[in-house]
Amino acid sequence: QLFTTNYDTLFEQAAKKRGFTIIDGFSFSFPRYFAGKNFDYDIVYREKTRLKQEESFVPNIFHLYKLHGSIDWEKDENGIIQQTEKTQKPCIIYPASEKYESSYEQPYFEMMARFQQTLRQESTLLIVIGFGFQDKHIQNVIKEAVFQNPNFHLVIITKIIIAKQGLCLIYYLIT
Repeated sequence: QLFTTNYDTLFEQAAKKRGFTIIDGFSFSFPRYFAGKNFDYDIVYREKTRLKQEESFVPNIFHLYKLHGSIDWEKDENGIIQQTEKTQKPCIIYPASEKYESSYEQPYFEMMARFQQTLRQESTLLIVIGFGFQDKHIQNVIKEAVFQNPNFHLVIITKIIIAKQGLCLIYYLIT
């Protein structure tokens, strides 16, 4: 699972280049509309599943959760649609004072709920790269995991040590 606040499509471009399949909350049909239930799908080999009586997952698949939206998402009368290229009115959470409130709207709410659910699971490892902990809605979910989940592991990769509101963390420095 990959959770990102980036709006760009670099993860999608890299996945396409390397032959990965992304489950991103959008339908597998066209036009691609967002529905949270799409995150519950996976891709398996049918023949192997029937022969072995167990799930046989296709490799190179990952879930992509874009917590702040994307430059290729747009709202229309039917919901959130993924465009084939950058749109004029992207469905994203802009850096602003109402960022926290915006995170309670769809599709962001669904992805934040999945993020929180993931951090509550046993033996979860969250690797944070390039995130400054300025987004209160994300910061609160991570804080809750640190203090409430005894089997939660957090690695923060940064060039500087960041002291934040009572978070007692070990920082791994990359130079």
